[in-house]
Amino acid sequence: MLNLTLQCPLRCAHCCYRSDMGRHGCLDVADACRAIDDAARLDGLNQVHFVGGDPFLVPDIMRKALLHAGGHGMHGAATTSAFWARSPARAQAILKPLVEAGLAELVVSYDDAHAAFVPLRNVENAVAAARAFSLRLYVAVTVDAQPRIDAAYLRELLRVAPDDPREKVYEVVVNGTGRAADGDDAAANEAARRRDARVYRGACHSVLQNIQVTHTGKLLPCCGVLPHNDAMAIGDLARGDRVDTALAAAYADPLWTWIALEGPVQVLVQSTADSAQPLAEGDFDGICSACERLFTTPGLLDAARSAVQDKRAHLDAHVEVLRALGLWRAPGDDPAAGAADAQAPAVSPALAG
Repeated sequence: MLNLTLQCPLRCAHCCYRSDMGRHGCLDVADACRAIDDAARLDGLNQVHFVGGDPFLVPDIMRKALLHAGGHGMHGAATTSAFWARSPARAQAILKPLVEAGLAELVVSYDDAHAAFVPLRNVENAVAAARAFSLRLYVAVTVDAQPRIDAAYLRELLRVAPDDPREKVYEVVVNGTGRAADGDDAAANEAARRRDARVYRGACHSVLQNIQVTHTGKLLPCCGVLPHNDAMAIGDLARGDRVDTALAAAYADPLWTWIALEGPVQVLVQSTADSAQPLAEGDFDGICSACERLFTTPGLLDAARSAVQDKRAHLDAHVEVLRALGLWRAPGDDPAAGAADAQAPAVSPALAG
């Protein structure tokens, strides 16, 4: 994932990065292309996903990076609010050069928070344009306790068939990070989310499977959808670090393996179990907020790094079983060694914890 910029013309109440037009800086073309070259060394990686902020604020960088990715046989995806799709003609005009450069998938984020800034017709225009160019289409809906806009509503409005393999509307619950953690009512909202049955507190299916290059060139071993934190960084393009070697080092770090297999909530619960202030699953409204707490609280991070040493034998055994089933292949692993699934990508931890 290439996070091109944290700038965004919106100021959504749940934004994990607190994005708005006051955020500055972007990943330049040279660094984006260099990161793509590094990622191309990872066996099985075939997609570059552009995120932000909103990457459609810097379409020329995205177009050039898409062309570069195409040279490695990678296709492109992009996540956007569709702020730019003010008319059907404009939506097609914006997408056309990106599709010609290699864009194959569009993810549109829309929900109650986005609706405060972007008219619903923009989403309809973007969806129509994506269909005109035969793009794979996803609509991501972030929901809180009682949303007005949910997946069922958008699925019906946009006429997305539930069995269409190329189109999907899905929900995620707000995590208490970024702007969702701000404001006078943040504590009450978080308490309500903790009681929500939809909250996910299990294994992280992103860590080690995705890698994000931030707009400043830092490398994160996950989708990184929480405020960027140097404690989570596994490398930095400015230091000359490579994406592929940084990811290989992350696979060798048992803490990231623990997060991948059991999730950051369990890391915190287990590593504080014998402390004066043990944490419980119900203390968290999701795995991203748990991960943010882990990596921004030195005492908790130290406790987790100590506790993982006692978990190593268990984690190693779990990994070996998954590797034998073809469900875990770290960079540098022999793809033919014990792989029941010959199609398992190199960057793919188990999705079953």
